[in-house]
Amino acid sequence: MAANPYFEVQSGADKVRFELHEPAVDVVVGRASECQWAIPSSGVSRRHARISRRGSEVTIEDIGSSNGTFVNSERLSAPRPLRDQDLVRLGSVEIRFVVPPPEASVDATIAVQPASPPPAPVAPPAEPSPAAHPPPPPSGPPAGTGSTTRSVTPPLPTAGLHPASAPSSAPISSPDKPALAPREAALPWISASDDGAEPTVVELIAIAAGSFLVVFALGALLIRFLF
Repeated sequence: MAANPYFEVQSGADKVRFELHEPAVDVVVGRASECQWAIPSSGVSRRHARISRRGSEVTIEDIGSSNGTFVNSERLSAPRPLRDQDLVRLGSVEIRFVVPPPEASVDATIAVQPASPPPAPVAPPAEPSPAAHPPPPPSGPPAGTGSTTRSVTPPLPTAGLHPASAPSSAPISSPDKPALAPREAALPWISASDDGAEPTVVELIAIAAGSFLVVFALGALLIRFLF
């Protein structure tokens, strides 16, 4: 709300302040007591000047005074608008016109700094979608073929093997007793000497005789069954 303009006596009379309270008002200034603003000074006429306010505009005019009305040392011959800090003189009385600055309006609203937004929640790592990582292709045959592939180990060929790589039918010797010679394996009733030495002539004759007896017995049995 703007403050009201006012007049303040500077010299020539009592230093008083006259304020224009109403937005539309006419004030007669003079020495007479019936004036709205009475100034007891011999240089002021009984009805000296008229001050009018219409809103924010204030004007002054002389109404037939003896000594005249001046604004900034210029004598008035017609109404004149007043501006802030104009110096008005009525006879020997100097008056300053003041328009105070508008009062700063008090805003009841308190500016509050907006609170800082809370930290954004950290999103958990997104799980990979099935489309991003397709499953590995099946190791078996395509579906619908009706067949199953099996891994078959081919048999090892036996033909043409080196004698050394062919399976041996020789008896396996134990660690305590040496392996029997082929002839001893064929004739189990003949045992090798304990020291592993070659058979003597006598042993050979006995082996031959035993073999002959075996052959003779087999031949006799065969003849008996056949005839």
